[in-house]
Amino acid sequence: MRRSHPGVPCARSERGAAAVEAGLVTTFLMPLLLGIMFFGNYFWHAQKADAYPVRIPSGAIQGSGLTCQELVDRVKATVVANAANLADSTPIDLADVTADVVEVLPTVGAVVRVSVRTNVDSPLSSFLPDGGALVSDTLVRLDDVTLTTTSC
Repeated sequence: MRRSHPGVPCARSERGAAAVEAGLVTTFLMPLLLGIMFFGNYFWHAQKADAYPVRIPSGAIQGSGLTCQELVDRVKATVVANAANLADSTPIDLADVTADVVEVLPTVGAVVRVSVRTNVDSPLSSFLPDGGALVSDTLVRLDDVTLTTTSC
């Protein structure tokens, strides 16, 4: 049995072992590393998207004698404008926002369900939930709003 010493080449049977080991490790670790990076990006976007609907400032939507559609349009425009004003947010379009009047409170205001859909651009989108789309959904109570109808 031959022992290796510094400066002395390895035995013939050990040649290429490091290259084979590096190939095996790279084959398994690179996809794992890329998967961690893409899923990390997805969950980072998911945390940011959860805050879109609640960013309707208090008193931002006011008015009397509004129809349900006028209220929905104002809510959608406010959500898009507030997302555009935030430096750390992903831009969203008006088509990405859905708003529905859930309840009309006759003398107080209305309760509106707001949903924002954002897409995460990733090569692994097909493996992500909903094809990489994030949907944030919340209920918002709007005071200082009166509607012309008692239900929508």
